[in-house]
Order: sequence, then structure tokens, then C-alpha cells
Amino acid sequence: METELYKIRSVQACFRAAYDLFCSNFKTIIRKTWKPATALSLAMGFTDLAYCSYLPSQVGNEQSLARMMMTYAAIMIIGVVSTGISVWFFGKFMGLLNGRTYHDNWPRALRLTGISIIVICALAVLIVLVCVPIIFMASSAAGHASNSIVILSIALVGVLYIASLLALVPVSYSSMKYMMEPQQKAWSVFGKPYRQGWHHWGFLFLCGFLSIIIYSLIMSVVHMPVGIMLLAKIISQRGMAMGDPAGIPVFFGLAVYVLAVASYFIWSYLVLGMTTIFYYAYGSIEAKIKETTQVTQTTE
Repeated sequence: METELYKIRSVQACFRAAYDLFCSNFKTIIRKTWKPATALSLAMGFTDLAYCSYLPSQVGNEQSLARMMMTYAAIMIIGVVSTGISVWFFGKFMGLLNGRTYHDNWPRALRLTGISIIVICALAVLIVLVCVPIIFMASSAAGHASNSIVILSIALVGVLYIASLLALVPVSYSSMKYMMEPQQKAWSVFGKPYRQGWHHWGFLFLCGFLSIIIYSLIMSVVHMPVGIMLLAKIISQRGMAMGDPAGIPVFFGLAVYVLAVASYFIWSYLVLGMTTIFYYAYGSIEAKIKETTQVTQTTE
């Protein structure tokens, strides 16, 4: 795909350029990525189906603990499969942006995914290690787990979670740089490019914040039919608990799955749209760095 990448742009210009690139090359993007997008949607659709099958135990406590654990295990397996397919999906799309083959992109996408999983797990462990001692000491001092301690624990987890997200904002630049430049190593995601990303933190934060708002608004509409159907099952189960007949058809689970697959297919291309925004944000930052370097050299 032809694009003028390395150009200084505002946040609004990055969104406009991403929109223009996506729309003008939509057929090409679909042709290159529809197979992994379909596979990803089919896999993730089972998440909603698994949750739908677990709803009765949430209302009437009719299902055993073993069934609940099986449901959670199924969701974890679906997550692993979906993560593997997302590497295929992302590798295909990045080939359109950086001009390299899929065989060049998928190992880098896999390493980037692995790094992301490790960082998320490490942050989760860190939050637990920080919060648990503080909450334990507060509980010991109070003599019991009061409402104030519960509020404190929730607030502490929330603050640490938000701080972690804010610290990861520069990764949106360093990870894109890793995918775009073959000479970059995997560790560079948290190396020099990550430090450079901090110098443009506000720019990256606005790109991410606005794209998440747009993404959330669209997905709230796209995924609404699935949500309505799950709500209908909850209402039906509550009615059955009071002696009413079942109010949902026998093909209800299939309908939920079909709607979920359609929803996740749209979601997958929304994610690509967000990726394109950070693609142009990366190009803008690179142009700014190059301009700053030239000015410095000229001054010297």
C-alpha cells in the first residue's frame, strides 16, 4: 500500500491519514486478511457461547463447581488459540504496511505477543505483591476487614492499574518501530525506542485515548445484539427459577454464536484501524526525531 509515512502530523492528521489509507485499500486489506480474521472470529465466538452455557449456574446455582471450572478452562483454551491466530492476522496486515513477507513478519509478531503477555503477567504479579501486604497490614491494624479496607483495596488496585497503563503508552511507538524496522531487536521494545516514546507521551496518549473512545462506541453498538441475547437468557433463567416455562428457543446457543462471530469479525478490523493510527503516529515521531537531529547538527 502506497503511503507517505514519514511526515510530521498532528493527532487529527494521523486519524485522517489512517482513515484514508484504510478506506482506499479496503479491498486489498480484506483480500489479504479475511482468512485469519474469519478464523479469529470463529475462535472468539466460542467465548460468548461458553459464557452463555454458564449463565444458568450464575442464576440458579444448578451447575456444579466442576462445570464452572470446565467453562473457565475452555475460555482459557480459546484465549490461547485466539492469541495464536492473532499472530497470523497481525503478521498478514503488517506485511501490507512494511512491505515485507509474512514469513518475515510472523516471527516478530509472535515475539511481540510473547513480550506483551510477559509484561501483562509481570504487572499483575507486581500489583498483587504491592497490594496484598498493604491490605493485610491495614486489616491487622483494624482487626477486621471493614468496608473502608475493601474500598482501599479497590482504589489501590485501580491506581496501580491506571499507572501501569500510562507507563505502557510509549510501547505503542516502540512496538510499531520494532515491526517496521527489521534491524530492531525484540528487547528494543523497552529499550531506546521506549525512552524516545516518553518524549512524545502526550501525542501517543491522545492517539490511544481517542481511538479507544471511537472503538468503544462502535463496539457497544456492534456487540449489543449479543448482549441483549445474553440478558434474555438471564431473564429466562430467573423466570424458570420461579416456575415459569423456558422462554428461549432450542437454537438459542447457535444464534448467540453466529452473532458473536459477526461481531468479532468487525472487531478485528477495528483493531487494524487502531493499528493504522499508531502506524502514522510512529511515522510522525520518526519525522520529528529526524528533524530535531538535523537542526542539532546544523547548529553544531
